Amino acid sequence: MSAAARLNVLCGHLNLQSASSSSTLQHEPCSTSRAAPASPPAPGCCSPVLIGGMVMDLQARPAGPSDVHRGGSVPGSVVQSAGGVARNVAEALALLLTSAAGAAGSSGSSTASPPAALPLLVSAVGDDLAGSALLRHWQELGLSTACIAQLHGGATPTVAAVFDMAGELAACVADVSLLEEQLTPQLLRSPPVAAALAAAPIVMLDGNLSPEALQEACRQAAAAGVPVWFEPVSAPKSVRAAALLHRISFVSPNRQELAAMAAALASSSAGAEPGAQVEGSLRSMLPDIAAVLGAGVQHVVLTLGPGGAALCRLEGDGRAVAVCHMPALPAAVLSCSGAGDCLVAGCLFALARGLPAEAALAHGIAASKAAVESVSNVPPSLSASVVMRDAAALLTKQATRLRLPLPSHCCNDCAC
Repeated sequence: MSAAARLNVLCGHLNLQSASSSSTLQHEPCSTSRAAPASPPAPGCCSPVLIGGMVMDLQARPAGPSDVHRGGSVPGSVVQSAGGVARNVAEALALLLTSAAGAAGSSGSSTASPPAALPLLVSAVGDDLAGSALLRHWQELGLSTACIAQLHGGATPTVAAVFDMAGELAACVADVSLLEEQLTPQLLRSPPVAAALAAAPIVMLDGNLSPEALQEACRQAAAAGVPVWFEPVSAPKSVRAAALLHRISFVSPNRQELAAMAAALASSSAGAEPGAQVEGSLRSMLPDIAAVLGAGVQHVVLTLGPGGAALCRLEGDGRAVAVCHMPALPAAVLSCSGAGDCLVAGCLFALARGLPAEAALAHGIAASKAAVESVSNVPPSLSASVVMRDAAALLTKQATRLRLPLPSHCCNDCAC
């Protein structure tokens, strides 16, 4: 099969243009002089900046009645789709921002609302078929490729995931070495990236970044007074930010990632498996929560799967952890892929609009409901609609607020 034919097949999976339109995207990272004519303009001032993975996802799901099992194959579907944590969050955030701007523009106000400051993704792909398709898809979404490096001879990050009949991840292999090796501190110091980062209302970093890149991004954000959100991606990658938690405002781990981060801070391990009740689960994880907060993070957004999510912070005297737990919204689950990314996007959307952290968590959970009810990583219909706002308001009313005292030997500057 010719290269053009293979690219046509790939584009078909992504609903992109035919491969007969050759890409003119730049092959040098963040080169403003060689930007593609078809590329949307770079976002304006105060655009949220997201730094991390743009990935080609290969997703396999069984058709039933047999579920996936080790050592054998079952009939099902295998599809390719645009993925990557930072990419998913950026797309979901763009949908929320544009829908909110559109709603404001149609409200009947005589004052024209300014266009939404669309998110800026900082990432890297190869100049292979997958990289070209991902970049073309990004342009078709109306988003800027100005700070996405397309590297000559590079292999675009790819993740192969197998889901079971319940939509849960059964197995996964990730090849994201290009991100770790090429999304360097030098690239983050390039003028377009540095300027966007300094002007951003918030910056999100994902765990696909190398420790050196995370350190550089946190350094620039701290110098500009910009809050940082860290999405761990996985338990092994969550520890990359362990030495930077004092410069991070928000982290969004699941239970395994939280335990890994706490262990990296020389605290005790996760301990016994949490019980069925949310409060019992949170109490069992209190040493790990306290360890991460004690390292300097202002908020831990702990994702609990079907149990919803919890916002955790140290009280002023450092003697207790204040917890705001919100349940998951009822949903007809089709796939859990992308749910965590959409939760982060919903939170960032609310924070970028000046809402407090608890309201941000409610918006995040509302966005994650849309994700699990779709087979896409980012549901195309995701919108900052009245329904979403009502769901967020309901979650805020349903929130359970707890005060979990720390053991007497714990304090603000210990590892608990």
